[in-house]
Amino acid sequence: MNSNILWICSIAWMRNDNTYFPKAKYPEIVSGSAFQQAIIEGLEEQNNNIRILSDCNMFSGKRLKWSHNGKSQDIRVAGNGNRFLRIPTKIIELFKEIKKGNILNDIDYVFAYEMHLPYLYCLNKIKKINPKIKTVLICPDLCIYSDLDINKKPFKPFLKKIENKVVKRLLKDVDGYILFTEQMQEYFSEFNKPYIVVEGVYRDKYSLTPTTKKHFIMHAGSLHYNIGIEELISAFEQISNQTEELWFFGSGAMDQYIKEKAKTNKRIKHMGFVDPQQLFEYEKQATLLVNVRDPNAEYTKYSFPSKTFEYMASGTPFLTTDLPGIPIEYKDYLFTIENNSVDVIKAGLERALTLSDQEREKFGAKAQNFVLTQKNKYIQSKKFSDFLINLD
Repeated sequence: MNSNILWICSIAWMRNDNTYFPKAKYPEIVSGSAFQQAIIEGLEEQNNNIRILSDCNMFSGKRLKWSHNGKSQDIRVAGNGNRFLRIPTKIIELFKEIKKGNILNDIDYVFAYEMHLPYLYCLNKIKKINPKIKTVLICPDLCIYSDLDINKKPFKPFLKKIENKVVKRLLKDVDGYILFTEQMQEYFSEFNKPYIVVEGVYRDKYSLTPTTKKHFIMHAGSLHYNIGIEELISAFEQISNQTEELWFFGSGAMDQYIKEKAKTNKRIKHMGFVDPQQLFEYEKQATLLVNVRDPNAEYTKYSFPSKTFEYMASGTPFLTTDLPGIPIEYKDYLFTIENNSVDVIKAGLERALTLSDQEREKFGAKAQNFVLTQKNKYIQSKKFSDFLINLD
């Protein structure tokens, strides 16, 4: 396959020296960028040409030209940090680039990453300019379920309903969808469009050389309410093992809660947001990696935890609740617990910690081999290529 692809997104591109352009400042941009970069690199290794049209996300900045591979002609549009003007500014600036015409020269396909209004408007606009161009939405999660604190925000539920109606209208003109879980198709089924499920990809950017283990259990990512953090802390405080510590990496609404817990329990630490490369080194050092979101929560059907690949690639065992968005093929390589009640999490921690170091090492190595051989960028990007061929 040899096609010209326009990729519309928000992305922080990792350079060869492991620095980001633009600078990665929070966990969500790191995980989303990791997936996109791996797929883009995989597609380019299959002789596809990709041009990136990105925005500044929530940060302001001037329009600039850049290149992700030394030969592409990529554009980052100007941004506006004002939260009320951010979305309109994105739409206006992205439309400016599309209307110029040259960015669509020779383009066969357009991908947009995330079900984000500015990107959907762009796909709609491009179809009107050139109906022969095939448009594809990559949907890592459903925006109507992504805000876990929505009920605490005045007017947000009402605004989300309006947004959902606009999104549904714009989705009708998209040619196909790439979803992260099979359950997402419930939302898209009314459009009767082609789709595939690609739950993620492992980006091979960090050293896999084993390192000295330390005595800590690790949770990494956005630190929000309603994702099991309170239950995890309570369970940890009750385990019989008094050697292990509990380290949190990332930031979010629960920062202060965790810091207060750390004041009363010296085995709990809030490490903050660290460089992704350094984070992976911590993951290799940990005794156990954890993610204890409530599997009965509606949103867990419509998302695949992005940390899964990195956790598994680290070689450290991963304890997770049995989330419906995780396909069954992964289950042999994970320590799973049925829910995120305190007692169940405690039992899961105890079970993993009573294994010998050698048993945990062997289990982690099996998980590492699985993602390196079955979920690498070559295999996952090939699914994208095959999907595009079937769209024609």
